[in-house]
Amino acid sequence: MTRSPMKLQNRELFGGAIELQVPAVFLDVSDFRQVPDTQEVYTTEDGAVSLVVEILDVVKEEGCEDDLWKAINFHFGAIAHDNEASSQQVTTIYESSYSIQPTSLGSYESMRDLSSFKFPTPSPMTLEGTQLVRKFRSERPVEELPPPDKVLIFVALWRVLLENGSKDGRPIPEMDDDEHMQDVTGASAGDGKARGRYADVLCSVNVNVANTSEAEVNEVRAWFKESSSNMRIRDYGLFVEVEK
Repeated sequence: MTRSPMKLQNRELFGGAIELQVPAVFLDVSDFRQVPDTQEVYTTEDGAVSLVVEILDVVKEEGCEDDLWKAINFHFGAIAHDNEASSQQVTTIYESSYSIQPTSLGSYESMRDLSSFKFPTPSPMTLEGTQLVRKFRSERPVEELPPPDKVLIFVALWRVLLENGSKDGRPIPEMDDDEHMQDVTGASAGDGKARGRYADVLCSVNVNVANTSEAEVNEVRAWFKESSSNMRIRDYGLFVEVEK
C-alpha cells in the first residue's frame, strides 16, 4: 500500500518530560485503547508501522550494565520474546572490539535541577534487525497456521544515569507542585548507598515488511534516524530515584 510521505512533528511524551519527533500521520494508540503508564504508542492507520517508547529499568544481565551494545541487543531479544518471534536477526554491524560504556550525566541536588535543562540528553545507541512474528496467536498446530510475517525493527536506547548529589545521601523528595514537596518516609541519611535516577529509555519502530514497499521502508529508516537523533529529555523527574 502506497502512503504519503511522513512529515515529522514534535510530540510531548509522558506529560512533556520527553520530546520526540513522530510522523504527523501516526495515531496515538491511547486514544482508542489503554496503554501502560510506562509506554507511549503510535501507529499508522493500517497498523503496518508502529512506534513504542517505554521507560524500563536499567538492564544488568550479561554485562549489559556496562556495555550499551550488549544492552540494546538484550532489549531486541526481549522484544522478540514478547512478540513470540520464531526467529530473530540483528542486521546492524558493530565492528568495534571494545564495549560502549554508558556515561553519567552528572548529579542533582534538588527536584528543580531535574527540570531546569541542566542536564544533556544522552546519545542513543541504535540497532536494526528482523523478526518472524505471527500476527494472530493460536493454539492450533504450527503446520496449520499461515506463515509468520517478517517484521523489520528499529531500536534506539538511551541510558539515563543521573546521580543523587545531596550532601547527606538522602532520597530527594518528589515535588508535589512548584512550592511544596511530598514527605519522604523511611529514608535514613548517610546510609552509604548510591542513589540516583537510572533508566533505559527504549524506542522501537516495527514495520510489517509484507505491507510496506522498499521505498517506504527506506523512508521509515530515514525518519527513525532523524527522530532518534533529535529526541530530548526535558524533565528528569520522570525517572524514579532508586538505589544503584
